[in-house]
Amino acid sequence: MIIGLRESRAHDRRRRIWRVVKWLFVLTVIAVFGIFMYQTGATVAHSEVEALGNEVRSLTATVADLRQTTAQARAGAEQALAREAHWRNLYAQEVPTGPAKELLVLLQKGLDAGIPPKRLAFILGSATKERQCDRELQTKRFMVRTPVAGSSNDAVSFADGAITVIAEGEPAIDPAGNRQAWFDPAKPVTLRFMLLGGGQSEASGVLPVEHSVVRGDAEHRFAVTVGDRRGFINVTAERCKFP
Repeated sequence: MIIGLRESRAHDRRRRIWRVVKWLFVLTVIAVFGIFMYQTGATVAHSEVEALGNEVRSLTATVADLRQTTAQARAGAEQALAREAHWRNLYAQEVPTGPAKELLVLLQKGLDAGIPPKRLAFILGSATKERQCDRELQTKRFMVRTPVAGSSNDAVSFADGAITVIAEGEPAIDPAGNRQAWFDPAKPVTLRFMLLGGGQSEASGVLPVEHSVVRGDAEHRFAVTVGDRRGFINVTAERCKFP
């Protein structure tokens, strides 16, 4: 009885010890696994933090480069605008506009035509002097030539026949669309001023039109307007001393 009781007690003790050993083993495994997971997580977290740090440093450098590039571009744009304003002001100061530009074009045409520069300078200087013109004006009327019809009264002469003036225009159109023999005063007219002995000059535009012809020591100034009769125009001539 005593031996059996001892064996039973020993068996219970071994079973309790084994149970404790098993729990210690399980706890050890759990602890080891926890430590492993902690170290793994810490390593991964450290790697991610390091990667994020590198990315932040890279982005910071990129932002700094972009700021520098933007500043350089802004400075370049400001310099370009300043240069543009400088050249615009210089152009406005140096390049003539309006009447001055028209006079420059006329001067260039005169030079291209072979007129000596001294002659052009003399003419410009003479323009500031008081003009000496005939007191009486001559006004003559004639018909404008059109592709539809002509007339024997389609030219006039001035300066004792030295200057002959003719005109050509577009025919008027009636409401039915038919072309008429007289010209349309609302459309441009071409005027030809032919000189005795050869040479001519032209002027064109919607009337009224002004034109000058220089012949010898005289300038003949013509003012052309629509006549008071259908198909006619009036030419008023003034003779002035030139230059």
